[in-house]
Amino acid sequence: MWLLEQARRHGLTAAELLATYPTLHARDLADAWAFVQAFPDEIKRQIRENEEA
Repeated sequence: MWLLEQARRHGLTAAELLATYPTLHARDLADAWAFVQAFPDEIKRQIRENEEA
């Protein structure tokens, strides 16, 4: 989830994400955004940890 959210924060659109990850569907993105909204601190932590790695 954090990877999709990070890409979205960098300006990728849903269409670009779906083209980049062809196994994803629009419903998958909707589920991802719902998860990001429900667990923002967890997503922020995962993004931060990835950037520090």
